[in-house]
Amino acid sequence: MLQSISWSQYFNFLLIALLIYYPAIGLLFYRRELATLIKKRNSNRDDVPGISSVSLTDETEDKLLEELREVHHATTHREFPKEELLLTIIQKVKQYRGVNKELINQFMQQAFPQLEERDRRRIWQ
Repeated sequence: MLQSISWSQYFNFLLIALLIYYPAIGLLFYRRELATLIKKRNSNRDDVPGISSVSLTDETEDKLLEELREVHHATTHREFPKEELLLTIIQKVKQYRGVNKELINQFMQQAFPQLEERDRRRIWQ
């Protein structure tokens, strides 16, 4: 019986079996992650139809970081009151929605060390 099977039939069967086996195992073990990924993609499409939210977010983060760099450059060469600096940053941040808060907080922590943790929290309120 095994002698009647050719090598090409064996490799075809093996290929088909593997193409069925690995996706089945992947679905069994990663179904929760896939479900959250699909939900996240669908919710992003509902927000802005026809535009990839990842590229939009990256673009807005770059614009916001550039504006914060300008503020940093303007405030480092002279004495600038902390409250005015905070209000300026709040105005800049409120213009942008959906940006990565951790990235912006990390930048502000390095660029504006005079701001305390409570000041940085106040920016996002």
